[in-house]
Amino acid sequence: MGDNWMAYMTRALIALALICFDFVVQAAPVESRAQTVVVRRSTLLVGDLDRSIAFYEALGFTRSYDRGGERDPARPMVLPLNVQPAASRLVIMKGRDPWIGMIGLLAYDRPKPPTNRKLADQIGAGDTILMVEIGDAAEAHTHLVSLGARILQPPQPFEAALADGSPIKGINFFAVDPDGRVIEASQPSSGAPR
Repeated sequence: MGDNWMAYMTRALIALALICFDFVVQAAPVESRAQTVVVRRSTLLVGDLDRSIAFYEALGFTRSYDRGGERDPARPMVLPLNVQPAASRLVIMKGRDPWIGMIGLLAYDRPKPPTNRKLADQIGAGDTILMVEIGDAAEAHTHLVSLGARILQPPQPFEAALADGSPIKGINFFAVDPDGRVIEASQPSSGAPR
């Protein structure tokens, strides 16, 4: 009974521990699990890197990383691109926080990947609306207009409620970036968490 019984009891205790661990993880409140998730950076594939940099600088972003170079087009890629480019460049734009909320602008070249978008003047399921908080909506809007950016809605006051019901007010506008993505630029005046 000795060795077999010990092996049986060890396996039974391990199984029980795994079941209890799984139960604790599944029973964890959504709030505590949500506390571990942060969007650090969203990376956008762009067709014209210089135009994209100018657009996001007009919103108040600054460059924090700029790296690129040659790559072997015969080497397999992690991303399922629709071409095999020989060069790439990634520019990371940051806002007021040095660690989260950044936008990566990723461009490939030789050849440039063609867009997969069918209707660049309309959006639908699968498209993105990127919301950024900015310091001065009027200034950013004026700068984007001078760059020739398409404005969907000029700056207007808004009022909304946060998840806890507390009010938030400010000014926002909607623009289209050089690759056709809709950007909501929001300047909160009160109620926004900092």
